[in-house]
Amino acid sequence: MGNKQKIEKLQKDIDELLSAIEMVRSVRGYNLTEDTEKRLQKESDRAEKMINELERLQKQEERGNVKMAKEMKMEKRSVTGFETELRTLSTTANGTAVIPENVQNEIIKKMEEVSPAFKQARKLPSNNGSLKVAKENDAVSGGFFGEGEDILEEAINFTNVELKQKRLGAAASLSNQLINDSAVDIVSYVNDLLGRRVAKVAEQAIFKGDGANEFSGIMLETAVNETEYSLATELDMDSFMDVYTSLHPTFLDGAAFYMSRSFFNKAVKLKDAMGHYYMQNAVVNGKPTYTLFNRPVFVTEALDAGDTVGQVPVVFANLGQAYSILVKQEMNLRQIIDGQQALRGSQLLVLDGYMDGAVTNHAAIAKLTVTA
Repeated sequence: MGNKQKIEKLQKDIDELLSAIEMVRSVRGYNLTEDTEKRLQKESDRAEKMINELERLQKQEERGNVKMAKEMKMEKRSVTGFETELRTLSTTANGTAVIPENVQNEIIKKMEEVSPAFKQARKLPSNNGSLKVAKENDAVSGGFFGEGEDILEEAINFTNVELKQKRLGAAASLSNQLINDSAVDIVSYVNDLLGRRVAKVAEQAIFKGDGANEFSGIMLETAVNETEYSLATELDMDSFMDVYTSLHPTFLDGAAFYMSRSFFNKAVKLKDAMGHYYMQNAVVNGKPTYTLFNRPVFVTEALDAGDTVGQVPVVFANLGQAYSILVKQEMNLRQIIDGQQALRGSQLLVLDGYMDGAVTNHAAIAKLTVTA
């Protein structure tokens, strides 16, 4: 391996190490244990040795970039000094900060925590063009046949659901004065806020997307199992039982109830003849969750209140089987500090990704529709 290749590899290792150090500090803030401080100091010493080695190799390289060597020169310092160096190393020419991959993964986790519907939907990766998902139209029937009789031959027909890339994102601008005066890590807070906003938008699109610039929502699918609830009658558990039993048993494992807040507030108060609540508390995936018929119950802002004819306040679905999301590009977080942002003394945080979603198995969905 020549000096040039060694320099490139060492530069990459330094960037990754500094990013990891900065990530630990940004996540834990100032609440660092003594052991963590020692490990960070040890890693900073290792980074300093790597930079010294990089300088030595650059001096040996006749065509080395002298300017690069000067920029990489680093004095001996404590762990808190790495933040400035990180900004220098991880900022592109157009003033866009390169966010470490583990930060992006944390945002994806936050989206899944905020939106169980987004978490449970099936994710399909794709690199080029649109993605067509086969949707079976099962019209094949079997039967008994006597000796010498031909078994009826029927063709299996498929329809396709085409998924294309649509941009999903959110952005927020922070003034440098706000960042400097904040007693907490305001940038990390805004990153978390953007993840929550995008998660709510994605969940809204899963249920009510128009299919044009958004996902194709469940409400656009007319072939799903539908149970009616009349406003003229008092809400009882029979309505929920009808929704539950309308879903094929093969889809019950992994299914969940999704309710609007106002309708959930009514359902959670329903009791049996002994005064026991039908909706129980349970632990699902390590988190306290309400359950109904041993299935999780999630509250979402995407569904209707259920007080007007035609509204859908409850969806019972196995989204892992019923709904598919094309992930053309994972969520990408960028911190822009150049151009207009630099002139007015602010930073722009942009979170976006390219996805699309649609119902690919209507049999795994049931909904409750309000009637007069």
